[in-house]
Formats: sequence, structure tokens, C-alpha cells
Amino acid sequence: MNPISSPPPDAEPGGTGGAAGYQYHRQRQNDPSRRGRDSRPAPRRDNRATSHAAWYTVLLVLASMGMFLLIVLFISRKTWQMKENARTRDIPDSASVTGAPVDLDRKRVETQELLSGVRRSDAELANEATLLARRGDLLQSAGQYVQAAEMYSEALRLWPDLNSARGELGRLNLRQREYNKALIVLQSAIGTEPDSPALLNDLAVAYFYQNRAAKAAELLEAALQYDPQFAPAHFNRALCFLLQSDAAAAAAELERYLAQAPGDPKALKEQAFLEASRSRYAEAYAIQAGALQKKPDWIPLIMDAAAVAALMGDMDKARAHLEHAAAKAPPSVVLQSFRGPAFAELRKTDAGRAFESELEKKDRARQLTGGDEAVAPWDAYSNEPLLSSSLSEKAPETAETE
Repeated sequence: MNPISSPPPDAEPGGTGGAAGYQYHRQRQNDPSRRGRDSRPAPRRDNRATSHAAWYTVLLVLASMGMFLLIVLFISRKTWQMKENARTRDIPDSASVTGAPVDLDRKRVETQELLSGVRRSDAELANEATLLARRGDLLQSAGQYVQAAEMYSEALRLWPDLNSARGELGRLNLRQREYNKALIVLQSAIGTEPDSPALLNDLAVAYFYQNRAAKAAELLEAALQYDPQFAPAHFNRALCFLLQSDAAAAAAELERYLAQAPGDPKALKEQAFLEASRSRYAEAYAIQAGALQKKPDWIPLIMDAAAVAALMGDMDKARAHLEHAAAKAPPSVVLQSFRGPAFAELRKTDAGRAFESELEKKDRARQLTGGDEAVAPWDAYSNEPLLSSSLSEKAPETAETE
């Protein structure tokens, strides 16, 4: 047998013709153990490039972390500086202590600017307003009416619902004889408390001072409907009836008032006036004498007693009361009253002419020194209505004894 023509041991049986080498090549291609292999050699990797890329990544991360730390440190330092400046802003140094005084107004403005963005609670505002109103009460008691009005106004700015401060501000306006302001403030207060006898009474006083006695009497009647025992309303209604020449109604209201305030000189003064208007001078003088025992230096009451004594014909008592009044009141006030019809007979006497001449000399001297400029105008025969506040009830006595 020819060995070349014989197929190799692994030749496929029944194979077709062809060269034995070709058949072997096909068998090698179909060999599963060699399928998928690349006969070309694999390229070699560059280890140096891989190392450089890793170093670049590390450096980039380190640089980013460094920048982040620098930014954090910068922000922290700025925040600390701002806090330190705010803490030491109002602490003066040695130069400022020994140098020019601190501008308190500027500091107050700076403080207000710092607090402008802070929203306080309603409870804090109400508490602060209440404290301001109490400070206003103290200032009003001390006679510092302008400062007291500022305190009440500031309290209402912080807490407009603080109606007690609004009522006190209206009464303070009455004491300062700012009747239009008092009307506006008290009407606003009554809008919040329409059933308050105190506010109705004080608003009636504001109308009384503007010669609107009828309107004042209506408000006082409304106050008594809410509280029939509200004493100031009874007294003020008596004054309104006196202005309206209703003596009977005035006498009835005075009796109701004296039932709650026995021996009050203000009411006794008006009772004596009613007796004198009916020419019952002895009864009137007896009432005045009892009132003077409780309030001996009240100028309107002293002048009334002098007038009744003169009408009774007792010139000695009349001169004694007049001299007492001249020692307490401005000469112009006593002189104006002395020239009234009640003292017509006394002025005809030598003692009366001498007294009038002496008053004129004192009045001229006072005018030269400007003394009358400091005296509030008032009528020696007038009587002041009562306000609801205990602070305000002292106002007439203070004004009349200046």
C-alpha cells in the first residue's frame, strides 16, 4: 500500500477526495480545543502610563480637599469676627471714656436697627406696653403730664388693644385742657368698651368743658344705666343741670352723690350755691363753713364764702375770707372776683377801697415780673367735674391751689 495515499488515523471516514494535508488543515480548524484563539501574539501593557494616571488622580483629590478646607476656614474666621464685633460694639474703650461723651441717640438708633428684624411675640409686646402704661401712671402722679402722655402713646403703639392706657391718655388730655384730643381718644376708647361707666363719664366731662352740657348729661345718664351707684356721674350731672338752670334736678343729683360721698367739699360748695341762689344766705354760709373745715385752702370755696358773707352784711367775715384768698391766689383772680356784684357794698367802705388798692398794686408788680404768665387761667367761682380715675380726681385741687 502506498503510505501517502492512505488517510491519516484521524481522517473522517468516507471523506471526499482532496489532499491529505488539506483534510488535516480542516480538521485543525474544526478542533474545539483551538476554536476562538488568536494566532497573533497579545500586545504588551505599559505599566508606566498606568502609574502616572493613578498619581494624577491622587493629586487631584488632595487639591480638592485642600481648597475645601481653606474655604471652611475662611468662613469660620469671618463668622467669628462678626460675632466678636457685635459683642464689643457698645463696650467703650479707654479713649472713648476719657474723650467725647457717647452719642446715646445714635446708639438707640443702632439698637433699633438690630432689633427691627426680630419679631417679638404678642405676649412680649403686651407686657412691655403694660409696663409703659404703669410708668405713665407714675409720671402722671408726679405731675409730669407731658412725659406721661408719651408713655401712654408708646404703650398704645406697641399694643393698640390696651384700652386702659387709652382711657388714661384721654383723661390726661382733659387735665391739660386739650379737649379736642380728649374727645378723639375717649371716643376711640368707648368704641372698644361701650358699656364702661368710667369712659362714658370722662367723655361727658370732655363735652362739658366744651359747653355742651346737654350732650354731657346724655352720656352721664347712659353711665348711670350701667352703674346706678357710679358717684362721679351723679356729681357731674348736677353740674350740667346747674349750667342748664335746672336747680331742682341739680339738687337731687347732689343728694344722690352726697349719699355715697358724705361731706365732700365739692358737692357742699354747689349745695351752698343753690341755697344762696334762693337768698338763703345763712343756710348757705353754714354749709360753706362745714366744707372749709375739710378743705380750708380751696380758693373757689373761700371766695364763695366771702361773697355769701358780704351778701349777709357781715363785712368782717367777708374781708377775712378775701384776705385769706389773696394770700393763696394770684391778685388778678381775687381782684376780678372782688369787683363782682356780691361785693358792691364792701367796695364802698374804706376797708374795701384799701383792699382793692392793695390788690391792684400787687397785680401790677406781678405783671412787671411776668408772674401771671405761669398761672393757668381759671375762674374763682368755678367747680371742676369729677373724672373716673383716682389720679384725675386730684387735678381740680391741684389746679385751683397753684
